Amino acid sequence: MAKRTDNFQKFVKQKRGSAIKEEIKQQKKKDKKERAAAINAHFERKRAERLLQKQQAGQAAAPADKRTGRPNKYPKKAVEGTEAGVKQEADKTPKPVKAVLKLKDANLATK
Repeated sequence: MAKRTDNFQKFVKQKRGSAIKEEIKQQKKKDKKERAAAINAHFERKRAERLLQKQQAGQAAAPADKRTGRPNKYPKKAVEGTEAGVKQEADKTPKPVKAVLKLKDANLATK
């Protein structure tokens, strides 16, 4: 077939390049939103299925005995007169006089 040779296309108002670009841009934006919604729906469905499986597995399985793991290689020894886990008071021995004077001097210098 021969190509049609009417010259009326030159009289039809053509779209500007910016209008074409904007149309493409809007179409891409729309496609992106649709794709994001589809992905979100897919993962919501997967999460719901996983939650359902966990609930079913939790109901079916009996609670297992709790293991404590390896025994402590260096257990804390109980100190006489104190209970385990209770902190002892720090030794309140006086600091050397020179150290106290240096701290006071440093405090005065900063003020």
